[in-house]
Amino acid sequence: LAVATHNEIVNYVLNTANYDRAVMNPGGPYYEAIMSPYYGNQKVITVLFENEGAKYMPQDNDCLAYPEYLWDETKGSFPPGPWCPYVPTSDGIEAIKNVIGGSILPGQSAVMLYSSENSVVKTNSIITSGLRQGVSWFYVTDSSTPWSETPSQAILDAQKDALACLDSTCDAACEINGGTCKAGYCDCSQTNNSGSSNCSTPRASWMSGYHGIGYRIPGGTSWASTQFHASALANQIQGSSVKWVIFGLSSGAFGDRYVAPHPKLAEIGMRATTPKSGIDFNTYSQGNPASKTFDLPSYPDMDMFDDMLTQMEAIGVKVIAYFAAQGPAMLKAGEGSSFDNPIYAAGQNTGGYFVDSATQCPNLGAPDGQCSPSLRKWVNWVASTYSVTGHTFDSNASTGVWSASGTAPIQVALKDAYADHIFGHYVKKYGDRIAGFWFDQGGDANRDKIFSLIREYNPDAVVAWNEGSKIPLRNNNPNQEDYTYGHMLPHKSNANPPDGCYNYGMVLSAEASDSGFVYSGVTPSVDYGVTTTATSNPYSDPSFQITYDTSSSNPSLAHVYLPFQEMWNSGEMIWDPRQAKEWMKRVTDAGGAFTWAVRRTGCGGCSSGSLEQAKINDEDWAALQVVFGLDVSDGYQFDSTNCECLSTFGTNPSTLSWGCDYIPPPEECTNDGAWRFEYTTESFKGCNFVCKGAHQRCCASYVGTDLVNAINACPYCCKSNCDGWPGYINSC
Repeated sequence: LAVATHNEIVNYVLNTANYDRAVMNPGGPYYEAIMSPYYGNQKVITVLFENEGAKYMPQDNDCLAYPEYLWDETKGSFPPGPWCPYVPTSDGIEAIKNVIGGSILPGQSAVMLYSSENSVVKTNSIITSGLRQGVSWFYVTDSSTPWSETPSQAILDAQKDALACLDSTCDAACEINGGTCKAGYCDCSQTNNSGSSNCSTPRASWMSGYHGIGYRIPGGTSWASTQFHASALANQIQGSSVKWVIFGLSSGAFGDRYVAPHPKLAEIGMRATTPKSGIDFNTYSQGNPASKTFDLPSYPDMDMFDDMLTQMEAIGVKVIAYFAAQGPAMLKAGEGSSFDNPIYAAGQNTGGYFVDSATQCPNLGAPDGQCSPSLRKWVNWVASTYSVTGHTFDSNASTGVWSASGTAPIQVALKDAYADHIFGHYVKKYGDRIAGFWFDQGGDANRDKIFSLIREYNPDAVVAWNEGSKIPLRNNNPNQEDYTYGHMLPHKSNANPPDGCYNYGMVLSAEASDSGFVYSGVTPSVDYGVTTTATSNPYSDPSFQITYDTSSSNPSLAHVYLPFQEMWNSGEMIWDPRQAKEWMKRVTDAGGAFTWAVRRTGCGGCSSGSLEQAKINDEDWAALQVVFGLDVSDGYQFDSTNCECLSTFGTNPSTLSWGCDYIPPPEECTNDGAWRFEYTTESFKGCNFVCKGAHQRCCASYVGTDLVNAINACPYCCKSNCDGWPGYINSC
């Protein structure tokens, strides 16, 4: 009846009364059959959305963050725009949504918003979001009495300016370059290129020829977060040649904590997983039992990531968000590495002590009190929300969270939930303030879903995944990658120092690239970033050559990401300044990009006395500035015949790869290469593990199978007279 009635009225308006246009106002989603007789007829328009501006474009751009708008939160949400207040699947709007902007042309759909925020930026976002979802008629007013008065002049002008582009047709170059011409813009979401130039410019072009830095800080509630002020980093690097900062939104490679608030983690009761301000860390210390039970959730939230974005925006430096895609379930590392598991000392030291694991774990299936309450609460919530039954926390079980299959129902649900609720929240909140993303553990994520969210909420952001072959550099993820993750040969607990000759292949990759861009098709196709691929230096062969098949995939910018010190975030600075400058310059001169992972103030072994956690360690920044300013125009010295690092890690020389020469330490400082202690019920660790975090792992309580403790078995880093001594040891 509704369809017939609407059709009769429209036909009367157009054909009998001879008006030029008929506008129907259902005010929300409607039966698509109402418009099916008028597909393509722009004389017939329907109002798809008439409501408050906040229900179309909520604060933080997250429709799921406002439960008063959605009657069911378990199904996820649509992006901001006309579908925001509706529940996917359950509200049945998919039929009409799928034809808006298609069979129903953009010129046939309208939205009407009242009580909208008095903001030109917000108005532009409202219209841009609508254009991308197939709407091209808009009326936005900041008035709360919707249609009795006109919008303020600023809002009216903003609408006019935002819609001016509709008067011109999309440049034909858009579709020639693989994009799709849509009302008012060129959609490049299915290409690796930016829409700002009709899909002709690769998204990562802004990185080409430049370099940046990267570091991490513990997420969650920790002392370090209270001493973090991004203005200190801005003051330090302002005016330098640094173009971007890769900054961990997650707690480094650990997906169990974050540096910004997250409503879902708080709702589930995952204590200490995001930063809080105002805590007296002298009172609520690791030794105080009250630290586990005081009212932590009542303390104000801190948003360290927003602080970083704000301060870098002020000095013209872009921010690339680092994410640990294994998420709160720790799909790669396992429960033994979760911050609130009592067996993980580093996590306990940096905030895990705020969680009463001994009391909570028996109620979460761990009678011995040794579990991660936050991890198990997250997994159980996901299982309930995504209707998964029979999941276990036994890593050997086929139904387990860490099943070797990677496809157990609970694992699939956890990957979906990470994309929908963890990453989804942050990508919606920060939008295009984030210049790019660098995903660790790319194999433990639903990459399709994550990538779709990026293109929806931040279409021009650059994306890299730590997944696939390392050397030669290549596009491991065609259509989902804008720049290479640039990861070096794995450290293997100091066996492969970053300045080793094996990583020289990344320099050669950039020089073999197409003006800085590489492709999936590469010769040689083997991965020299795997320790077993080569047992001697392949680059010293005069006939060695890297070539790319430019027709094999979309381009990916050749990006190299190396630590400036022994490990990613700790250890001594080891680079010869000239070698560092030569490798960086050769990559950037070829059109590629280079990022140095640096140590922050207060890191293990750092000498700076400042408490400010946002700064690069002073001596490291001074050394980097020397590298940046070094003149190497007299020719390159560190080539394939002279690129071996010199290692004095106290390890057995047989554990080092071919990329390094070995200088043995004195006998009294040589580690016992055979020593092992039981770290968890499932793993044993040796001196390489201890020395990787010596300042908190040189523990007398780490007793090996031979009854020798870590201090005596690992003198290279645990004895103050040896070179690997970090300068201090925390209590264990």
